[in-house]
Amino acid sequence: MLLNLAAPAGLAADSRLEGLLERAGGAAEKFWESLGSVSCIETMSQSKIGDKGKVLSQQSSVYDYVIVSGGRPGRPTVEESRVLQKEPQKRRPMAFLVTSGFSVLWLVFHPYYQDSFEFSEDGQETIDGRPAVKVRFSQVAGTKSLSALKVRGQLYPLSIRGEAWLDDQTGAVLQIHSSLSEPKEELGLLVLDSSVRYQQVTFASAKKTCWVPVEASVEAKTKRQHWQNVHAFSGHKYFTVTSESSVSE
Repeated sequence: MLLNLAAPAGLAADSRLEGLLERAGGAAEKFWESLGSVSCIETMSQSKIGDKGKVLSQQSSVYDYVIVSGGRPGRPTVEESRVLQKEPQKRRPMAFLVTSGFSVLWLVFHPYYQDSFEFSEDGQETIDGRPAVKVRFSQVAGTKSLSALKVRGQLYPLSIRGEAWLDDQTGAVLQIHSSLSEPKEELGLLVLDSSVRYQQVTFASAKKTCWVPVEASVEAKTKRQHWQNVHAFSGHKYFTVTSESSVSE
């Protein structure tokens, strides 16, 4: 006699999400491992916004850009290296927002950071022609943070929430959006929204295929200030570093 009991809908959904997060963790590890071997051109546009969304001032700079990945095994740390290639034609007297590190927002799904977030599935969509699963995430209070605000040389960890669109088969992040879990009024920060898009690039010379950031937009607001920065990444190149040593007789 065969007795076939269907799993409760909630249990099946949890199982699907668990499998997706496992794939996403593996994809995030591969993404992090490849970061240090990819360079590109970064064009950064910085805007100061006034009332009713009017752009008061804007400037654009171009950099040679590379991400330096490091940290202990399983614990990613990332630093950005920017070499100025083209500075703004005319420096504006207004203070612009300086943003960095948002290109690696993907690391929300890295195994080291996954325990810091609660995840839930929110349907399926198509992103750049790929079937994608929309996953919401929310940082657990008191856990390690992926982002921080720097004020007068001091870092203040930030708690974030948002949604990401993952390739259902591989767990790769196609697009991700984040915002503050709650305003940081004690620091004067009311809004910090970011959106990042990723694409898969094949490097024929290295016979490698990697996921890379192509655009990161950041918007920040205080009671009196409003900024918007857009980072565009192009001309990605894959490189390797080798060293040789010899002992003379």
